[in-house]
Amino acid sequence: MRKILGVLVLAVLFVSLAFADGNPTAITEYSYEILNNSGTDALTRIIPTTSIRPGIDKIVAFEVTALPGLPGAECWAALFDDTTIAATGEKLGEKEAANGYTATERFPRPKMIANGVVSMQGVHTRLTIYFVRE
Repeated sequence: MRKILGVLVLAVLFVSLAFADGNPTAITEYSYEILNNSGTDALTRIIPTTSIRPGIDKIVAFEVTALPGLPGAECWAALFDDTTIAATGEKLGEKEAANGYTATERFPRPKMIANGVVSMQGVHTRLTIYFVRE
């Protein structure tokens, strides 16, 4: 009787392991949005380190979209790992799309930020940066 009970317990254990999820915790993805509704080309912004924290947060994607109803949009954006407006640090990514369209860059692996995030974007665009907190 003990052997049969032991075999049943082991069988239930193996069956429960087969249906176990390797990562039961969902990852929350945050976003930070920057609007350039001015006529300034190559608008450069330093994202506050309280919003996207260096060494903690990781960039997973960014998206640039032309603002509707504003003519002459230049739908491009670039992200840098830097702390100054000079934006001479490591380029995290750059994307461009035809006017009126959206360009999205999703990284195969999240990008760790060492210094901070500096963004550049074209005229009449919305830049959305997606990141995770770990």
